[in-house]
Amino acid sequence: MGTLNAPVTTLEARPNTALLVVDVQSDMVRDAHERGYDTLLVRDAHTTEDCTRWGAPPPAQVIAHTNFYWSCEEAPGRSAGTASTADVRLRT
Repeated sequence: MGTLNAPVTTLEARPNTALLVVDVQSDMVRDAHERGYDTLLVRDAHTTEDCTRWGAPPPAQVIAHTNFYWSCEEAPGRSAGTASTADVRLRT
């Protein structure tokens, strides 16, 4: 197995860079937002664990609830919101 010898760059060292995070659990978006990043939750492209055995709602309900509250999320100096996969446009 090879070794990656690329220099480590922190996000703080790249202030004009957008951060795209994909294939994560719903709660990871909140963590990024709390760390000061503008966030966009793609409504039909995030997951969550099945925690029904511990009394949590089924994953589909957790995702629907996350989509609902994230569409209303606000914080000073940063943006948050939701969009569908079809509506997401990446700029280079």
